[in-house]
Amino acid sequence: IVSRFIEKEMQQCGVINIEKTGPYTFDTGALFHLKTDFKGSIIYDNQIGLIKKLHPTPATCGTPQAVTFNYVINAEPHKRSLYCGFLGPITENQSHLFVNLRCMQILNDRAYLYVGGGITGDSEPEKEWDETINKSKTLASFLG
Repeated sequence: IVSRFIEKEMQQCGVINIEKTGPYTFDTGALFHLKTDFKGSIIYDNQIGLIKKLHPTPATCGTPQAVTFNYVINAEPHKRSLYCGFLGPITENQSHLFVNLRCMQILNDRAYLYVGGGITGDSEPEKEWDETINKSKTLASFLG
């Protein structure tokens, strides 16, 4: 779902020579993720428009994007803040962007962890909760 969404948006924003690698299992040390890499060529002025269309991806928001985004904003009692986003360098000649799925914010003497679960029709709530706890433990391990 996510890969098809990304590829469609890339095409609609004028990306040419799209190369897709994946999905493949990517080892991050503490967790494994499914990852797909995309490469292509785009006019520099279209990069920001593409980024705005891609964020948030179905991986962090669901699909269809407008419907699920509005649902999440209205249903969750808290602000997502740094829950997800994208990061990486953007230059005139090249961009190298990643979807950021987990984050920690340290303010004064507190650490705020932003994690979540991927809920689908086949999800088991208890297993999703356990996975979310494990993701938070990975971030918390950096605190010592």
